[in-house]
Amino acid sequence: MLKNVHPQVADSGFDSFRQTAAACEGYLIERLLFSRIADSGTLDIGLRWGPEKPDITLSFQNVHHFSASGLPDVSAGPLDQITTTVLEPGDEPWPDGLEPGFHRSAELPPLLWFHVSGPVRISVLSSTAAAYIEARPSI
Repeated sequence: MLKNVHPQVADSGFDSFRQTAAACEGYLIERLLFSRIADSGTLDIGLRWGPEKPDITLSFQNVHHFSASGLPDVSAGPLDQITTTVLEPGDEPWPDGLEPGFHRSAELPPLLWFHVSGPVRISVLSSTAAAYIEARPSI
């Protein structure tokens, strides 16, 4: 069972989500699910450590950009170098390493850029993100 402990929409900030995402270094990708509904994309990244730590699902809605390279399997090793950056509306260029295929503008909502470097590279740009952490009974 997973509980949503850190839902974040742009209006309330991304701080809790960013803290949870940073704690995912060392996890393995168990599942990567992208879906497109109407004009909006959603992405779920299921992460697993093992019995020592709870499973985590990072869920992105209103995805404006998604790219991945490298196969997200056990042989790729654990995630490392996870960064999250909040990009406020503006006409500045995109940060280095982010090429979503459209121009940044002041009319866009605040966006979260989730980026993983290492054997598996993932880049997600979305306006809504939530972290779901497996709920476990105390032993």
